[in-house]
Amino acid sequence: MRRNFLIERLRACDPGLLIKSVKTRYHGDLNLENVLIKQNDFVFIDFKGDLTRPFSERHRKFSPLRDVADILLSFNYAAYTALGHVCAEQPKDMAKFENLVLEWEQEVRRVFLESYTQTGSDTELFLTDASVTALLELFQLEKALYEVRNEISNRSDLAIISLKFILSLL
Repeated sequence: MRRNFLIERLRACDPGLLIKSVKTRYHGDLNLENVLIKQNDFVFIDFKGDLTRPFSERHRKFSPLRDVADILLSFNYAAYTALGHVCAEQPKDMAKFENLVLEWEQEVRRVFLESYTQTGSDTELFLTDASVTALLELFQLEKALYEVRNEISNRSDLAIISLKFILSLL
């Protein structure tokens, strides 16, 4: 039903493909499960990347915004996982609390992106032009579409989270 709209949004994400940025190795499967806090600092673990992708693809250099997109999707998973736990015994409360967790997610996304921008703006790893928004949106859509396929194959009860995320981006 929204297929054509999705295709048009993906086309709109193309910032002209002439983006000047540094490519680097990136985590490849960065989510909150792979972030630890140790002595008031963040430690990233599990750098194997997505094991369903070929080794050569997992070790190719790319935009660090892919990891940013992964973390943004992870915030959405955290919000809906918390909502599911809170409403496990009273599913009818889902509608009552959904807006609250989505407000939390938006605030976490805002603070994360603001901090990322502030920290990374002095490095050559950071894109400063308007293409950053389009590229980040493209990577989020790409990751969410990948997750839908993955969840349908492995954990079908979680596929709704990625589907809702895609709809929120659209």
